[in-house]
Amino acid sequence: MNPGSEGWWRRLSADGLSPRAEAMIIAVARLFAAALGIVVPIVLVRALDQTEFGQYKQVFLVVTTLAAVLSFAMPASLYYLVARYPNAGPSFLAQTFVVLCAAGALAGVSIHAAAPLFAGFVHTEARDILMWSTVLAALSVPAALLPIAPAVERRARLAGLVIAGSDLARGVAMVAAALVFGTVASVLAAAAVIALLATLAVAAYLVWSRRRARLERGNLAEQFRYCAPMAAASYVGLAREQYHAFYVGAAFSPAQFAVYSVGTMNVPLIGQVS
Repeated sequence: MNPGSEGWWRRLSADGLSPRAEAMIIAVARLFAAALGIVVPIVLVRALDQTEFGQYKQVFLVVTTLAAVLSFAMPASLYYLVARYPNAGPSFLAQTFVVLCAAGALAGVSIHAAAPLFAGFVHTEARDILMWSTVLAALSVPAALLPIAPAVERRARLAGLVIAGSDLARGVAMVAAALVFGTVASVLAAAAVIALLATLAVAAYLVWSRRRARLERGNLAEQFRYCAPMAAASYVGLAREQYHAFYVGAAFSPAQFAVYSVGTMNVPLIGQVS
């Protein structure tokens, strides 16, 4: 880096903001990401035909559900654990990334091993859709740590940039793939590439910011103890929110699921503001 860019990076990654300023930066970034979450499906529903849009929604339903289950609430636990044990923060972040990489691999293996069941759910046996769904599932789990890692270390400027930038990059990539190629597989491939870049960015951030991170058995046990009840509660909420979508996806055609998914699209603005 030249001196100017190094100074810019130091200012971006520095902490020391007031809690109010940190909250405002994160809130604005999350509102921007929420807006993208509304705009991207609106574009995709017009770029893909109705059946392919339904398949896209079915694949992402499976992938996001697997990621939520297998992550075991570990990313969310960092907000508490890093604040309570600041000296052990590097260890908690490093071990979370390792566990999430393993969980992501398990998610990918699960889709591949259950290929007939997965193909029946999305109503297609296309190999490219199965392949990119497997890759996306494997990478989505560790990639979820990208916006959380700087946030828990109170690098709010960097966290806000990452939240907004990563969602913008994924949205642009998916929309571009849909407009150029017009297939579900291309949209999944674009999302998988962005997830790969996000995972590599997490690894780079940990290498850059972790001066003495070590994996310690005691810290891992402490994190699992904290995560267990929180994960159990999240599974109850996940079942309440997603069981109907799985039922509709299995019982009806992708074209019908496309109509259902658009009609039940949730805009969690209150949650984003809070």
